[in-house]
Amino acid sequence: MRKLLSSFLLISSLLAVNVTFTVVDNSWSNTSVMYKGTATDWAVVQMFDDGTNGDVTADDHTWTVVVDVAAGDHEWGAIDIANGDGTNCTACDGSDGYGTWLINGGNPSYSVSDAGDVTGTTSYTIDAYTASVAGSIVFTVDDRSQENVAVEYKGAATNWETVPMYDDGTNGDATAGDNVWSVTIENIPAGTHEWGAIENDGSEYGIWLINGPNPSFTLDEDLLTYHGHTNYIIPVPAGEMDVTFTITDHTWMIEDVMVKGSMSGWGVFQAYDDGTNGDVTAGDHVWTAQYTTPNGDYQWGAIDTDNGDGTICVACDGSDGWGTWLMEGHPNPEFSVLNGALDGVTSWVLPPDSAVSEGVVKFTVHDGTEEWTDLMWKGSPTDWAVVQMYDDGTNGDETAGDHVWTATVPAVMAGAHQWGAIDTDNGDDTECEACDGSDGYGTWLIEGDNPSFTLDADMLTLHGQTDYEIVPAGGNEVTKTVLFNVDLTEWLDEEGNMGMRAFNIANGDEMQVRGSFNNWGNCTECTMTRTPGTNIFSHAIEVTALPDAELQFAYYMHLSEASLAAVAERFDAYDSEGNPAVVDWIGWETSPQNNGNRNFMLGEDDGTGLVELSEESFYDAFPGSVVPEGTSVTAIFSIDMSNVAAFDAAEDSVYLRTHDKWLNLSQGFSDGQDINHYAATAVGDGVYEFPVTLSGPVTWNIYYKWGWYDLSEATENDEAGGGLGGAPRIRYLHQDMDANCEWPATYRFPLDTEFLLEENNAQETWDPEGICMVLMAVEGNSGTTLPSVYSISNNYPNPFNPSTEMEFTLPMESDISFTVFSLTGKEMYSYNQSAVPGGTYKITWNGKSRDGLPLPSGVYLYEFRAGNEFRQVKKMTLLK
Repeated sequence: MRKLLSSFLLISSLLAVNVTFTVVDNSWSNTSVMYKGTATDWAVVQMFDDGTNGDVTADDHTWTVVVDVAAGDHEWGAIDIANGDGTNCTACDGSDGYGTWLINGGNPSYSVSDAGDVTGTTSYTIDAYTASVAGSIVFTVDDRSQENVAVEYKGAATNWETVPMYDDGTNGDATAGDNVWSVTIENIPAGTHEWGAIENDGSEYGIWLINGPNPSFTLDEDLLTYHGHTNYIIPVPAGEMDVTFTITDHTWMIEDVMVKGSMSGWGVFQAYDDGTNGDVTAGDHVWTAQYTTPNGDYQWGAIDTDNGDGTICVACDGSDGWGTWLMEGHPNPEFSVLNGALDGVTSWVLPPDSAVSEGVVKFTVHDGTEEWTDLMWKGSPTDWAVVQMYDDGTNGDETAGDHVWTATVPAVMAGAHQWGAIDTDNGDDTECEACDGSDGYGTWLIEGDNPSFTLDADMLTLHGQTDYEIVPAGGNEVTKTVLFNVDLTEWLDEEGNMGMRAFNIANGDEMQVRGSFNNWGNCTECTMTRTPGTNIFSHAIEVTALPDAELQFAYYMHLSEASLAAVAERFDAYDSEGNPAVVDWIGWETSPQNNGNRNFMLGEDDGTGLVELSEESFYDAFPGSVVPEGTSVTAIFSIDMSNVAAFDAAEDSVYLRTHDKWLNLSQGFSDGQDINHYAATAVGDGVYEFPVTLSGPVTWNIYYKWGWYDLSEATENDEAGGGLGGAPRIRYLHQDMDANCEWPATYRFPLDTEFLLEENNAQETWDPEGICMVLMAVEGNSGTTLPSVYSISNNYPNPFNPSTEMEFTLPMESDISFTVFSLTGKEMYSYNQSAVPGGTYKITWNGKSRDGLPLPSGVYLYEFRAGNEFRQVKKMTLLK
């Protein structure tokens, strides 16, 4: 029995052999190597470079592991635990990543015989790196955070002097705009070196981007062979995860889907049905979008980029349409992200259409031209025989005379079909009836491919297009160079500026013009240039469009991280963790004079090839229109709620919703997002008031709308306008013309007499002359001893920069006007005031146009009038 047991133990010991595996890492770039192979069913096993567990020499970059291997043929390999995205794996089985596979080519293989002999490859060598030019090494920073815009290398090889890195496809950078920054450092001496990278935010040292020990590398004496880390990954910030959204389109109608939600500030991002970007199967009508989302609770939705009027949106922010909302009639889906865990709804299904009854399908043609008088349907279900369509309110047609033609086609078989429509006009003063060629074919109304649809085997479920729209034809496009100009006076973060102070060129900020003609948020060739000696930024763009097409655009402040941090500090805008809290869309302007985006038309070809747009001020905040720092105005809003049928004054409450990001940010209301202000006060007769104290700096325009909270229904009910509904109410703070143009301590807006349910057209008229010019009475001007004559003095100083003043006298109460002209007679500035009491006054002019734009150096004429009694013209010189 003892002999039998001994034989069993001997046989058992031969079934598993200790095999030593080594990975010789001449790259010196791996920090924690794991073995995996068939002997462990490809589960990972730690390897060692610390002189233990079979490893011979610590820290010699030779990694070792001893594995029990059964007899047979095997393969193996190794990984480093770095996932390649700035994170490391522990299980390395896909649950937390797979690490980085270190084997180049086929897997190493070996065999263990029944006798325990090991043959084959149990050691693998990772080559060192080789420079293409002696002493020259390429360094890369892979910015997975996508937050940095001006990355610079610094390290021992340059005595820690900074060197710009590139993400524009030049200077050795492989791909422009992929957030992988590259630089080639030359003349590196042999030896061991450390390095790192900064974001150049305009500060003295920049922002250090390396977390933990500095990357290091060693260049051998041959100046070609090097080892170590010449790449650094900035990971996606902690507390974020890539969330995948899917829209399953059973209508088969949608050609382009965009997703939007509170996680993106309701800005759109692309969804795909082409098998890329996370989409599983191309062309299966399942649209997929991904968005890196921080911890938090969110709502979302999706649009079709078809605006429903024959046009397609690109920005889909109202500037070129909103697209078609796909969640119509449903609450927005909600989801939550918490430290990598996802909860809630991130998928949405659009149901298919339905036939009228089994095999009976309804078709409509919308005639946008309103030209056709007798339409016929034809398609594969009838072997292309025609079927009469109706626009008379009968035979399934809903409304007579609305140019929507309807046909109900019976006996449609299951399967895929095509169809189209004709007008019975043959185009030769004859009309067809059969329209099969025997009496003509009529006029084919379909442009491009025929509409198609599929009827399922249940004879009721429909996918595809059963509606067609005839779009009016346009004219010929023209191409012109458009010159854009914007004044940034009130936004420059420069010494002496009392305005909003957000834009700082020294921080790397850029002023841009963005529109449908240069791809909006992904604009190209959009950076504006400051005109020396002015606050004007200009840019010329070649635009091609129909002559009468309305083209929309907006000016955009592309603020650096440093400027955003300065804005947060200026307005005390921080989140609960002390981080700057400013909405991502803070740089977009909203033009109050245009109720949103600006617009222009190219016009017909006039031979010049040029369109020069008028100079505007960013956000229409021209000089003098910003309530300055240190000044407060209490604005009193009021609304008449007496005609709101569902409002119960006994229990419901009225709120004011402010809609302007800069107002909400500068006043500490929010990070820039719209916000409700509750507790409006009833003052009688159904009128509610709400005072808001606004402290400078704040722009003079106020975007807002009213709402009320229904206590019994537990719902908030907003007025129309704002957001997807268009412009909200707009009003303006005005200076007191009777008090030397001081901002009043209290300003009462006119009563809003109606709670707007369907349309908001309550925008106060844009009037830049509402910002008045300072008219100062001279000290001692009591009015008891009046001047005997009218007069206007020479300006002083002259020449002047930036302002000059004149003194004038009035022997009696008079209407006055002060006007500045160019030498060619063009009016540049004007100021008028009625019923100025007799006396002596000073008037100051700041060298700017009536729109607040700085005028160039030169000689100007100024004219002073007092009623019909006095007029005088003099010269002055503006010198910059």
